[in-house]
Amino acid sequence: MKLIVCSLLFFLSLNVFAQNRSTLEVYRHHEEALLNKNKAEIMKDYDENSIIVTPDGKVNKGLEEISKTFDYAFAEFFPENIEMHKLQEVIEEGIVFLVYKVSDGTTGKEVTPFAVDTFVIEDGKIKYQTIASQMPPEN
Repeated sequence: MKLIVCSLLFFLSLNVFAQNRSTLEVYRHHEEALLNKNKAEIMKDYDENSIIVTPDGKVNKGLEEISKTFDYAFAEFFPENIEMHKLQEVIEEGIVFLVYKVSDGTTGKEVTPFAVDTFVIEDGKIKYQTIASQMPPEN
């Protein structure tokens, strides 16, 4: 009987572990999907309760608004061959703090000279994300 109970508990714990990705797993998945401009994969990191606050102060709640946010960002701010240069990355418990800049990998042109993202990750999903960025001056 003990063997059956122990086996059952072991398999239940594996199932819970499989369902709840770690902060690092969620963040790395999000980073890879973002650099590949793969919105379907990006959206797997959010749920209906997720919130993103963008540099313009807009609060985007839920999957539909977040999806539109990425549509806009890809159309307006992401070069075809995006390169992200991390200046600082802190991953602690359920929080990711990222300081970076973005350039066009083809031309080398700086797209975003300075940006900061903060993620709060809970239960294998990005619960909250804030984004602050400085845009280069128009030439």
